[in-house]
Amino acid sequence: MTQSAVTERLLQLEEAGKRLRERSVREVVAALAATLDAWRDPTSAWRRSLEAELPKETGFAPDMVRTGMSLALESWTSDAFLDLIDDELGGIEALEAIEGPTVSGYPTTALLLAGAIPSPTLLQILAPLVLRSPVAVKTASHDSVTADLVARSIENQDPQLGECVEVLGFPGSNANAINALLEAPCIVANGSDATIEAVAKRIFPGQRFIPYGHKVSVGALGPHAVTSPECQESAEALAQDVVLWDQLGCLSPVAVFVSSVDKRAPERFAEELASALAALEVRWPRCRVDVATGESIVRERSMAEMRRAQGGSVRVLADSGTRWTVVLEDDTELRAQPRHRFVRVHPVASESVLLDSLAPLSPHLSAVALAGFGPKSHEIARALADLGASRICRPGSLQAPPLRWRRDNRGVLTPLARFSEHSRESGES
Repeated sequence: MTQSAVTERLLQLEEAGKRLRERSVREVVAALAATLDAWRDPTSAWRRSLEAELPKETGFAPDMVRTGMSLALESWTSDAFLDLIDDELGGIEALEAIEGPTVSGYPTTALLLAGAIPSPTLLQILAPLVLRSPVAVKTASHDSVTADLVARSIENQDPQLGECVEVLGFPGSNANAINALLEAPCIVANGSDATIEAVAKRIFPGQRFIPYGHKVSVGALGPHAVTSPECQESAEALAQDVVLWDQLGCLSPVAVFVSSVDKRAPERFAEELASALAALEVRWPRCRVDVATGESIVRERSMAEMRRAQGGSVRVLADSGTRWTVVLEDDTELRAQPRHRFVRVHPVASESVLLDSLAPLSPHLSAVALAGFGPKSHEIARALADLGASRICRPGSLQAPPLRWRRDNRGVLTPLARFSEHSRESGES
């Protein structure tokens, strides 16, 4: 796609946005809520198409896509959507107000996607449209399916609203096309820290820039979560968090910290986690990985075995290939994470050691699956929030954040909005 073609698409969106802003906000929101309802229906054409098409492109197991979407969208109801607008923007009235507190969107919003998890893509496309801001979507390199299906579902519900979504498929190496897309007044960028830094350098004063960079999640288990039979339940729940979307999202735990006076508890949990991952591999086979990723997994396993040979109490529990790996560490050092169902289990002597161990992750900490700390749970959750965790939940629910989740400690809609206070006197001479 050429630079001039992208520029032309943005101009078309800007014109479509002018027509959109002549319509009632209530009517637009109703169409978006109906679109969301269609996606929540597991029998809808959009869900069936996603389950059929996304596995071909990503290698995700079809049943995993089905289960992952059902879990993610379970609480994303029309009522929750309207509540989100009320909570963050002051309701539909604020979007339609001509005096007092008013809220509006930008003439156009450019959305740069990354990864291949469908539910964030759905929400990030719908969000600017709530503010009647048309959106140009650059698809992720590993998922050209989801954005196109979302755009088609919006057009099916409301053809004029469908004119306000442009899906652009071109490689990130196409610098000219990227530069043209980044002329939009509002930019939402997802990706690695390097990608976010590169985009940030191209943003001009006056543009709104909303970056979502590299994030990780972890599990934190106290003594009550690793006794029998709770240990098996905790392991099975966290295994599902790991396996859903093949550990490729910011809500996928890459490590589990186990705090217990029972010295055998971390090893017992690691064994249960390995068993749970093995069982889920049968149900939801892992997606394909490239050579570099496979080599990374083998390398990290070998380094763990070397630490064991040097006298450490490290253990590697893994399949005969590279499809799942559990490394039981004997310290809390944060090491490389190949992902693709690779998890480290760290023993921690106390809650304070847990928090100290997580402190280096603070700039990149997304969510924590927390369980087993009894009355101390609230205090620990507060401390985790202070470290930057924007989601703290029970094991097994990491991949199902509520619609209102303030990802990276931001709102869903407020970063996309322009707020103004318009008094009646300001329009009088």
